[in-house]
Amino acid sequence: MLFHISALWRWLRSLMKRPFNRTWYQHKEEEAKQYSDTLNRLDAIKGKPFWIEDQIAHEHQYHYTGYQCCFNHIIGLPDKDGLYKPIFDYEIEIVKYLEHYKHIWLKKARGLGVTELLLRYMGFLSLSSDLYHRKRFVVVTGPKVRIAWDLIRRMKTLYQDYILEESRLECLVLNEVTIEAFPSNTVSMRGYEDFKFILLDEADFFDKSEQEEVMAVARGYIAKTNPWIIMVSTANEPNSLFHRIEQMKSDEEAGFKRLQYLYERGLDKIYEPHFIEEEKDQPYFKREYEGQYAYGVGTLFNEPQVLECERLGREIDSRIRNMRPSIANATRKSLGIDIGWGSSRTAFVLTEYVEGAIRVIYCQQFDRPDYDTMVKQVYSLIREHSLDNGTNKVFIDGSAPSFIASLKTIVGEDPDYLKLTALAKESDSDPVYFMNIVPIMFSQRNQPMLDHAKEIVDKHMLAINPDTSQGHKDLLTDLRIAKNKPDTFKLDKSSENKMDLFDALRLSLEYYK
Repeated sequence: MLFHISALWRWLRSLMKRPFNRTWYQHKEEEAKQYSDTLNRLDAIKGKPFWIEDQIAHEHQYHYTGYQCCFNHIIGLPDKDGLYKPIFDYEIEIVKYLEHYKHIWLKKARGLGVTELLLRYMGFLSLSSDLYHRKRFVVVTGPKVRIAWDLIRRMKTLYQDYILEESRLECLVLNEVTIEAFPSNTVSMRGYEDFKFILLDEADFFDKSEQEEVMAVARGYIAKTNPWIIMVSTANEPNSLFHRIEQMKSDEEAGFKRLQYLYERGLDKIYEPHFIEEEKDQPYFKREYEGQYAYGVGTLFNEPQVLECERLGREIDSRIRNMRPSIANATRKSLGIDIGWGSSRTAFVLTEYVEGAIRVIYCQQFDRPDYDTMVKQVYSLIREHSLDNGTNKVFIDGSAPSFIASLKTIVGEDPDYLKLTALAKESDSDPVYFMNIVPIMFSQRNQPMLDHAKEIVDKHMLAINPDTSQGHKDLLTDLRIAKNKPDTFKLDKSSENKMDLFDALRLSLEYYK
């Protein structure tokens, strides 16, 4: 309070030194009154609770104090579509977590109001006491600086009656607390000594190259200032930053209290039931509202096509479940093997042609596998499914010549497959007629294999039952996130999603040209 009085006195002294001018004097008088009113509002809001949970007590205080009962009624309730909304029970629950945990990971449904709540909580910490004077609250918004500016503009509108001085586009000052928005380029976040609250908003959509760096910078402040670190986002792609944290075994390993607030928590509150029913028809619903990664992300296949693969897989599986072994063994089969000894995985997809469709029988991928173990795994699949009978085939990534030679040796084929490939070329024949284990060079067949896979899915010929194994689910996820590069129309891969199962599927589908 002393700081505000001294600031007001300095301003009045400067006022007295100015030459008399009625218009100028009236303008400054109005400014002085506005400044004084803001100081009064700052004093009045101190000590108010964020929200009064007891409905009867809240109603009593609301009327008794003339609408000055709590922080949110004083600054104005949230509104959606022109209707004012209370602070809902799930929002009070989040506030209680904020009171007990400094590091929170929160996966949310779209439109649930979580970001709005956190902006209000940051304002509450700033205005309800002088505890955070000369400290800094930070919101990291993504790579585009315009998003940061828009968020600060939103906060300036919310707290316009409590701002004493003008500030830059990317920040505002509330009760001597600086609230600043940064893009996810973390260079600008380094070197501060006063961070007390770091909100990473829509963190799963930060550029992949910046996600880990943002986390490192935010965690670096734990030892310096012990701030709140709050990560909030809707779900994005599999193997993203949010997905990896979610898959960790415990909160202790993750370093965050992990919370999920999905659309069910907002039904008949922030969401009208008819709105949710309409949204359920959208391809992004499972990702944006149910928190499932991948949905509505890819561009190569749409969600109805992937759901058709699932439907056909379940339907065919239910019909052939009791098929006699002699009939099951007679179907034409193809195994696709995508080799990955380094950063990617080794993936297997085994398919068969049955009832006019291509059904995925076996689907699995291995992280950093042992060479000999993989040779044994392939040999086991070959023996179990008669893949060396002269009709069925194994298609393998041609970038692993030593592995190919080992497989050919173990099944009794000539390991010098380059000789057979040359012979096939001389006779203008497909190498598939000269060998059972067929190497395929992605550098030569990448685009034709992609086009062929898309054609099969477009014709509703691919059957993948997600109930069969986790591998089948993972393959369906690959279909959901598959994208074309806009400039080349080639498959767009990332360091997080190598699409190994999809590559193995494409190899397997070479049999059905």
